[in-house]
Amino acid sequence: MTPAQSYRNINRTLSFIMIYGLILPLIHRSLLKIVPCLFPECLSISLFRRPCPLCGLTRGIGELMRGNLTEACAYNILSLPATVLLLMELTYRVYASFAKFNSRNLNQAARLDVRLHLIMFAVYLVYSITFIIRAYGA
Repeated sequence: MTPAQSYRNINRTLSFIMIYGLILPLIHRSLLKIVPCLFPECLSISLFRRPCPLCGLTRGIGELMRGNLTEACAYNILSLPATVLLLMELTYRVYASFAKFNSRNLNQAARLDVRLHLIMFAVYLVYSITFIIRAYGA
């Protein structure tokens, strides 16, 4: 298998994961009623009795997908940017699943991919630190 084929397969797999990430918030309530053990209480709430930076994100994305912007932001302020990023990521992954890469543009795509995800991780870290400082008063 060539590196381009491997990259296409990775993108196809990630596409399916992102589609699941968009469908799960829409069916979360129904699944919770049928099989409550699938969605245990947040570990942060269980251990510390305080929410984590991602608490409410699934419900927020679900509300956003239903068109309820204010409810989505009430669950978690990251609902809107997370949904936009998820849709953008899915669009790229579907494109990259079928694109023809040569060695030069494959390396460029892979480097850009890594850089963008490092930036998103850094932004999330800053958000998490400010959330924790504000929530826990540290």
